[in-house]
Amino acid sequence: MINLLGSVFLLTLTCFCGLVAYAKYYECDILGSGIINKGEKLLPFLVMDVLGKLHGLPGLFVATIYSAALSTISGGMSSLAAVFVTDFVKPLYFLKYNHELKEKKAAYIAKGLALLIGIGSIGMAYLCQFFGNTLLQLALSIFGLLGGPLLAVITLGMFFKKANWVGALTSLIISTAVNIWIGFKGVVSSKPTGLKPVSTVACDYTLFPVTQMSSTTTPVPEQDLGTNFYQLSYLYYSLFACLVTYFLGMTVSFVVEKKKLVKIKPTDAKYLVKWNIWTNNSIAQADVNL
Repeated sequence: MINLLGSVFLLTLTCFCGLVAYAKYYECDILGSGIINKGEKLLPFLVMDVLGKLHGLPGLFVATIYSAALSTISGGMSSLAAVFVTDFVKPLYFLKYNHELKEKKAAYIAKGLALLIGIGSIGMAYLCQFFGNTLLQLALSIFGLLGGPLLAVITLGMFFKKANWVGALTSLIISTAVNIWIGFKGVVSSKPTGLKPVSTVACDYTLFPVTQMSSTTTPVPEQDLGTNFYQLSYLYYSLFACLVTYFLGMTVSFVVEKKKLVKIKPTDAKYLVKWNIWTNNSIAQADVNL
């Protein structure tokens, strides 16, 4: 719940930053006019343009960004290394040597894995410059592509009593494959969609060392529905995966149950969501424990 609230707060701040930047530069498209060459430079340019005269404040902004990024990345690397050691290294070590891995050796392995993950992250950061999307969009795209089908299959088992393991597994595999394909095609044909109209009529080229361009207004491009399908917004990846998973999961479950292709045990009611659990505080603890 705390993570969800933090994500909502972060996305809200990001949206407000975008609105402020658009309100500031909608009559001077600094990206199209060549003042900046990448979308990631928009926010630092806005900070320097608005707060550059206040000595120390732009440096405080940069320090805040770096500190937040480093703390989050270091925590994620350590957590990923610890999970890898717990779920893979220790079980495999026990199977091979028939005794538990010592904590000191496990700590050394976790540190080595964290180093390898850090090197891989640096490599991915270098490759991100070749993608047309922003870093936040790429990160949320990955979460939506892989997390959407998982969310869908979990809620499928929670809310639909007729769903069985065959339908859940089939829908999970198909929805993940379809989601990844749409995301891959979206990256390959990464053309900006849904952009607001911008103009360069108010650009003051005497303030920036760029070649002056003709003052023009860029309207929103019209595209047909076929090309727009693969340019589905990354914010809809999870929703699309849920719809595909629910449809395929219930369809396959119904066919398997009707044709009796696989012997399916009925779902125990204790694994389903009980709506009265939120309103009735007198429910016994045994009723809510799985």
